[in-house]
Amino acid sequence: MILEFPTREDADRFYNPEEYQSLLALRERTANIIVLMSSRSTHLVEATS
Repeated sequence: MILEFPTREDADRFYNPEEYQSLLALRERTANIIVLMSSRSTHLVEATS
């Protein structure tokens, strides 16, 4: 799945919403997720959980 957000802050809010924090431990135990965030430059930031 590829998602696009206007800003890095918008992407962070989507990925880590406050309402979802109580389920974060479950996501980390049960899901294999790789997140790549990129600006318009070629620099990539990888986050895994």
